[in-house]
Amino acid sequence: MAGNDPLEDLTLRVEALELQLVSQEQELKRLRQQDLANRMNETKLAELQRMAAIDSWEINEQSGRLNASEPLSRILGEEGLMGYSMDDLRQCIHPDDQENFRHHYEASVNHGRPFELVHRMILKDGQERIVKHFGKTFFAASVFPLKSIGLIQDVTRQKQVEVTLELAKREAEAATQSKTQFLAHMSHEIRTPLNVILGMTQILSETPVSREQHQCLETLRIGGETLLSLVNDILDLSKIEAGQMDLTVTDFHLTKVIEQIANLQSFFAREKGIGFKVRIGQDVPHYVQGDLDRLRQVLSNVVNNAIKFTSTGEVTVTVSKGQNQYILFEVRDTGIGMSKEQTEKVFQPFIQGDSTITRKYGGTGLGLTISRKLVEIMGGTMEVDSHLGKGSCFSISLFLPPVSSGHYLGTDSTFEEASPARKLLNILLVDDADENRMVVRAFLKQVAHRVIEATNGSEAIAIFQEQNIDLVLMDMLMPVLDGYSATRAIRDYEKKRGLQAVPIIALTAHALKEDLARTLEAGCDFYLTKPVRKPQLLETINKFKTG
Repeated sequence: MAGNDPLEDLTLRVEALELQLVSQEQELKRLRQQDLANRMNETKLAELQRMAAIDSWEINEQSGRLNASEPLSRILGEEGLMGYSMDDLRQCIHPDDQENFRHHYEASVNHGRPFELVHRMILKDGQERIVKHFGKTFFAASVFPLKSIGLIQDVTRQKQVEVTLELAKREAEAATQSKTQFLAHMSHEIRTPLNVILGMTQILSETPVSREQHQCLETLRIGGETLLSLVNDILDLSKIEAGQMDLTVTDFHLTKVIEQIANLQSFFAREKGIGFKVRIGQDVPHYVQGDLDRLRQVLSNVVNNAIKFTSTGEVTVTVSKGQNQYILFEVRDTGIGMSKEQTEKVFQPFIQGDSTITRKYGGTGLGLTISRKLVEIMGGTMEVDSHLGKGSCFSISLFLPPVSSGHYLGTDSTFEEASPARKLLNILLVDDADENRMVVRAFLKQVAHRVIEATNGSEAIAIFQEQNIDLVLMDMLMPVLDGYSATRAIRDYEKKRGLQAVPIIALTAHALKEDLARTLEAGCDFYLTKPVRKPQLLETINKFKTG
């Protein structure tokens, strides 16, 4: 039998050994390939760590032995990669940051909380680096800590860049704030004399004057209004650049606002001998929600601009309903128009089509810049289509959702003359400038209110406590005691004696939102920005009149 043949048995054993050797050789080859792959992965990992400036450590939580990557080993002060302890690592951390690291590391070991923190490390040569440190502990059976691993990334350059950018940001913000404060100060200084100029112009125009004198007064008024418009434009642009332009959303009657703008602008069109038309689509909602003042400012500017640059023909304003509760305003003129190059620059600040436009038509080139920025702040768009010598069309699309008339808050203001049957007021007028008090006295002359004057806040407080005052007109910047302090003192006096609060109306040459808000915070009920107009002042007084 073959099984009893020694030679055959030997042959079978040799074949079995050969198969075993082949299998072992294949396993050895696989292990060599796996070892090669592991070493390649370790090399790649080391290279990636080097490129990302990442070091690593691993500690056996049972033996306390810590192994470190080669770069970290050099930081630790040795050339080997093993044999360190957590104390060695902790000593390389900046003394002021060691306690914070210890707290996070122990929380990881004791409670399994991974950590991520930024701290400083001290290199062997004494250099200080900023690092981002990640760490995590692994447990056996979710109970016993086996090992902890950590990754350390050098973020010194990143932090330096961040510090540089933050410093540059602060310097830019400081520069913007300084510019805003300068413009606000200049606005205040210009508005104060303008209050007198425009006020006295209005008062003189109400007296008997000759035709020539009337023309002189009208020229003076136009010059003052132009200067006021320039001040407002520069201040608005400063607010926009500083991100301080906020919107005030209310419900208002859109068609009436358009009619009011049209009535005013049509006067200027008639003076130039050109046509002026307004077309409002039947599907345009009467009552909408938006920022009324900014809408009025934009439309008035664009329409006025169209009239200014049109000598023959007409200006047409079209209002139509767009999609998704947008309203489309189009202002089309037959004026001088613009070339393609001029159109591309028309929305840039202080730039007009060419230098001859400024000389012939005047203006600073700010109006359209501000208008477009305001439209964008309101979430809309403003475009222009123009052809040289054939006119221009400015298109404005604004989101103005309709509201029911029941929610309409009203925007129409009517001036109500005081009648003898109404209560005449004891008005305390507080202003350090004689000429400003003169203007207000002249404005109030026809309504026969009794005006008591004070030149600073201290005088105002004394008069308020001694006399029966019905209303206070308070200038905010005065010597001795300013209007803010005087208002607070009056409110405190009323509160301590349980008196009903007397209306206090601030008369301020400041126009920045923060300054106006400050008047209300001080206790004022309302504010009027200089230059104050007579109808505006009388209407405000009537609003707060009692009895």
